[in-house]
Amino acid sequence: MVMLGLSSGVGAATLYACVNVVPVLIEGMGPGTVFSMSCTTTSIFTLSAITSFIMEWLHMIWNVFGFLLFAQGVIFAAPLLVLSHFGAAYFTLMNREPGLCGGSLIALATILIVDVVSLVLILRSKRLVLPARAAMI
Repeated sequence: MVMLGLSSGVGAATLYACVNVVPVLIEGMGPGTVFSMSCTTTSIFTLSAITSFIMEWLHMIWNVFGFLLFAQGVIFAAPLLVLSHFGAAYFTLMNREPGLCGGSLIALATILIVDVVSLVLILRSKRLVLPARAAMI
């Protein structure tokens, strides 16, 4: 059952990666390298690729959280889902601040680790009960 949430997360993550990375690649066509405002020594392509990779994994986990919340009734996944989503959206804005080289990547990686650990704990908890109709599938 969790595989449904994971498969929809893979689709959302792939779409996010296409929407996030392709415009950066289009702007970067031609001679020269575009650098980030916050990290003058790192290419914006590198920062965008790492950010997109972390966000892809977060989208997969968020879809599993959403599946557990709506289909399984695991209510305590709701605050984590909302807080990590808004936190990740906020920390991606840190790439524009000068002097915070890679600060958003560290914050996003921390959110990813917290979400993975929380997901493992939720899936291992005894409160997770499959509905009766899921047993027939």
